[in-house]
Amino acid sequence: NPDLSSQSGKLVATSTIYNEKNVPVTLNYQFYWYEESGLELHPLDKSATVIIPAQGRIELTAASPFLSASQVRLYLWL
Repeated sequence: NPDLSSQSGKLVATSTIYNEKNVPVTLNYQFYWYEESGLELHPLDKSATVIIPAQGRIELTAASPFLSASQVRLYLWL
């Protein structure tokens, strides 16, 4: 689960992803933002792709473009 913090009045989500394999892994991801009642906020952040080095880690970070956001979901796929 992403960790949430407030920076300059915006909600920021951060998640550390580890690669325990001996080869790099290409990972696709997208953050989805929700308001307090659980309704999804639109427009959605665009999906992105990163390469995690072998035996490495990366930190994924996104700032919410919505003042009403209070929850976030991180969707990952290969």
